[in-house]
Amino acid sequence: MNFCSPGQNYTREIIDGVSHIHNSEMLWGAEPKVTLEFVRKYGDVNTEDERYLLLRPADVVVDEEGSVFILDAGNHEVKKYDRDGNFLGSFGKKGIGPGEFVGATHMDMFPNGEIIINDLAVRVVNIFDRNGDFMGRINHEGLPPAQILALRSGEIAVFYRRMFRSEDNMQKHSLVNIFDKKGNLLRKFAAPRIYEDTPTNFWCNSVFLAADDCDNIYVNFESQNRIEKYSASGKLLFKADRLLEYPETQEIEKKQYMYDEGPLIAVSFNIFSAGIQTDIKGRIWSGTLKRQRDPEDRTSSQEERKEGGRPEDYMFEIFDNQGILLGRLQEKFYYGQRFKIFGDRIFFIDRDAEMAVFEYRIVDK
Repeated sequence: MNFCSPGQNYTREIIDGVSHIHNSEMLWGAEPKVTLEFVRKYGDVNTEDERYLLLRPADVVVDEEGSVFILDAGNHEVKKYDRDGNFLGSFGKKGIGPGEFVGATHMDMFPNGEIIINDLAVRVVNIFDRNGDFMGRINHEGLPPAQILALRSGEIAVFYRRMFRSEDNMQKHSLVNIFDKKGNLLRKFAAPRIYEDTPTNFWCNSVFLAADDCDNIYVNFESQNRIEKYSASGKLLFKADRLLEYPETQEIEKKQYMYDEGPLIAVSFNIFSAGIQTDIKGRIWSGTLKRQRDPEDRTSSQEERKEGGRPEDYMFEIFDNQGILLGRLQEKFYYGQRFKIFGDRIFFIDRDAEMAVFEYRIVDK
């Protein structure tokens, strides 16, 4: 083990040759050096034109021409728009057969325009060509693919939510699984943290995934103070944490309820993060809870939170590509919804309240 203290903002700890960054302050100070400028909105709940009506949009991707593809999950299709917001076409329909989906929540795109879409209901990853024609699907041990990435290499990264016991082999349950398009498992990496019971292992090892242009993969833990970066081959490059105004997830509350079928353990724990992305400058954006919510906040509707009834108080934390915290950015329109970054454009997916996708531009001050 080796220690190095470069300054007051962070310390670097070397463990087994890997940097562990402990962030205590922001290099930028209190004033963020980026801002977000509104560009346009996709979707209108008041329109009668079905081309622009989104029902519970779930995800968005942008191709090399700037066209925007929105996973219209409630209508079981993908809608395509040009960079000015004009409708260009759609593909997909409800069902469990080829080219269909019923439980889609995530979408991503390869550089050649091929699209992957998960389906939690059928437990597969569907692959479509750039025209929306079905190419195939991946099914791995009947597990639900919760997060998916289309890597520039043509490989697919998947995070599966799964139940596992504390005594199980950690390597068996790696959090990042890399497949080829035929569904062959090529490698896996990113170890879970092992807790004392199965429900906590399930929930507290939930992660968000992102990749940069070099296929480095970033793993942001929803209920751990833990952000990790891996090479395309699966080598751990750094671990990072940061000082927040609430404790780590060791303070986990459990209640046991007895039913005729047996005991049920309810787990309550802190939530840290709501996503991760990288921007055109290689910076890492984490959606992070600024504070922990009160019990009444946890049960409020997304509409109430958006209107300011019980704000969840989310912020963006922006790190450099080595895991050092640069600054924090808080915007009133960001309240924990899914976000995606493509170059200097950031998209917010409002699934429930306005059922729309909002595009902003990342501007350096």
